[in-house]
Amino acid sequence: MSGLKSCSVEELHGLIQNNTDAVILDVRENVEYGAEYISGTQHVPLSVLSDKINEVDIKKSIYVLCASGARAQKAASQLLNKNAQSVYVVKGGISAWKENGYYVEKGGSRVWAIDRQVRGIAGFLVLIGLVLSYAVHPYFIGLSAFVACGLVFSALTNTCGMALLLTKMPWNQKKQ
Repeated sequence: MSGLKSCSVEELHGLIQNNTDAVILDVRENVEYGAEYISGTQHVPLSVLSDKINEVDIKKSIYVLCASGARAQKAASQLLNKNAQSVYVVKGGISAWKENGYYVEKGGSRVWAIDRQVRGIAGFLVLIGLVLSYAVHPYFIGLSAFVACGLVFSALTNTCGMALLLTKMPWNQKKQ
């Protein structure tokens, strides 16, 4: 097992241009991939990778990307644990890809990306907590405090319970 490496989006673009025989694995969730993706990538969301890891050819070099890189790191670790030969995390993910002006295919999904859904719901819950604490009872401020604590926990652990829950919602599932 060679171990975990990283590559830049420029290097990945060069590999794609040269038709290199490698797996480019996009581990973003269905709604994100449905909105935009890099042509030729294999899509296996991180949330189901452990169940579908056998669909990935671990004998080839695997380039893993997500929105910015955090989920790609987790996916790469899973692949290495399954004895993948050579795994690269694409630094900056699809965000860096687009910042460099590289082309992405546009999908038909009009559902917001998971991170945007989390920000919207968190903001809405904080606002509701503030309004209810003013209009109904001061204890409703606890709702806003609960959401704030969840956001701090999410930042400290680099995980997001709300995002994990949202990935299971019907509007975020791939249409059959």
